[in-house]
Amino acid sequence: MAHLDAETLEALNALLQDARASVEVEVALSNGATERAEREMLVSIGIEEVGLCCLLHEYLEANGAFVTRHVNGIVLNIINTEEYDERLRAFAVHQMDSGKRARDLSSATDDPALGRLLGEVYDAHVRSALWSEQRASQFASSRSLEFQTSAERHAGSNEADESLPTSSGGPREPISSSEPSDEAHDHSEDEGSWSEDSYRPPSARENYPIDDE
Repeated sequence: MAHLDAETLEALNALLQDARASVEVEVALSNGATERAEREMLVSIGIEEVGLCCLLHEYLEANGAFVTRHVNGIVLNIINTEEYDERLRAFAVHQMDSGKRARDLSSATDDPALGRLLGEVYDAHVRSALWSEQRASQFASSRSLEFQTSAERHAGSNEADESLPTSSGGPREPISSSEPSDEAHDHSEDEGSWSEDSYRPPSARENYPIDDE
């Protein structure tokens, strides 16, 4: 039975939390995968990850050490990422970070069994990180191509509409802004026809003398 100091114990439990988070993400990604090969790959990665979680848990338990029951909260950040390719990249970053943590811990331990286990964690996480990065790039490229094709199709449809003839057979003319058809009427010409009790402008009013009191 190997003696685990407090620092190693904390690092192993943190690594176990990382591995559990990886399982959660892998399950979510496999459920959302649209291609069979991609789904099978994610399921395979998830099965391997579950095995690593069990091995880490068993190692801690066999050495009489505390075993955490928590999952790294980063799982929510990864799953809630909106774009699928960005979700894969976030998962790849998590896998690479936890893999490096396992490698650093492996170089600091004197227990051969723990060293082999941490080496397995490192190899598995690096492989899944590289696959996720590659798949994210493929998905982003296909999405850009689909968007470009859709934009070109839309532009072609607009050009076809503009080339259609009108009902009279002639080409369509651009629609111009409407202009008033009636000219402004000069009301000053009608002032001479006003009646005595009509309203007249101040200049046309008669000046009446002020009543003497």
